Amino acid sequence: MQSYKFFHPYRDEIRQVFDCGLTIKMALNSYVSELFQGDSSFKLCAHVRRGDFLTDIMLESKEDFTVPAINYAYKYLTDQGQENISMVFIGNDLPFVQNLPIQNVVSFIFYRI
Repeated sequence: MQSYKFFHPYRDEIRQVFDCGLTIKMALNSYVSELFQGDSSFKLCAHVRRGDFLTDIMLESKEDFTVPAINYAYKYLTDQGQENISMVFIGNDLPFVQNLPIQNVVSFIFYRI
């Protein structure tokens, strides 16, 4: 399991390791422009992994964890004064994500699975 306490002291080094070159950054900027099409809302992202994890006990993303986690993050952001929040899902189970009961929480949901 990942834990903030293990990685926080090394955050600058980790960010440097995952820093992409200019070519990749330009391609990413193009992709982001196409995906969000001028949407300027704050993006709350969630990674949902199911697919190959469905056969293993307690490894896949489950609704009873995912929804409260999203609600918690959303509440934190709004308590900090953030408005106009959109949800971005990254994962491999579109039907699962589309059926999550969060439609009334965020202003827009982006699915790219």
